[in-house]
Amino acid sequence: MLTEQIGQPLVINDEVWVRPDRQAKVFIGGVVIPSENMEGTNLAELETGSFHVDLYKLLQGEIHIDNLDISTLHINMLTDEDRTTSWTKEDVWGTGGSTAKKPLSKQEQEDTSAVEEEDGNDTAPAGDEANTIADAPQTGFFRFLSDKTANVSDIQLIVDNKWTGFEFSFLLKTLALEQLEDGTLVSLSSDGTVND
Repeated sequence: MLTEQIGQPLVINDEVWVRPDRQAKVFIGGVVIPSENMEGTNLAELETGSFHVDLYKLLQGEIHIDNLDISTLHINMLTDEDRTTSWTKEDVWGTGGSTAKKPLSKQEQEDTSAVEEEDGNDTAPAGDEANTIADAPQTGFFRFLSDKTANVSDIQLIVDNKWTGFEFSFLLKTLALEQLEDGTLVSLSSDGTVND
């Protein structure tokens, strides 16, 4: 179930328990998301976590998870010298692991060329100025988080790109993701350090 939700394989090494209710609470411990591309590397490791599942929707064939509570989460966003990544790249057109850009239609090419000739800048095709993040197609993990409420403590995010030399170490004591105004806005707040 969770593997399908986040678009990555997921392994639970410790305990799992469920408290039945309309909004059933699920507790998991010792969760690992192994890298599909880098053998012996974990994309993410979770000490403990819990979430609610809407049982009514589950009986109708829909999976709706919310109210994530996560403790001690370690994420490794790694890139090797040959550009192999620790995560699976999914493009926004849903073609799996392909990273190729969607080709522009003839009309989109003409619109883009006209805009570039007018201002000399590489900009999006005309008419795109009203688009928002909510309008963009989403896949995998970010689509999974887009409508969730979450509280996370002790997060470590390592970004290490051997190909570009870019390194970042994010250490967050807390992170809170809240849905506001009936899900039309998302609030994200955190407390921690970068490269400390």
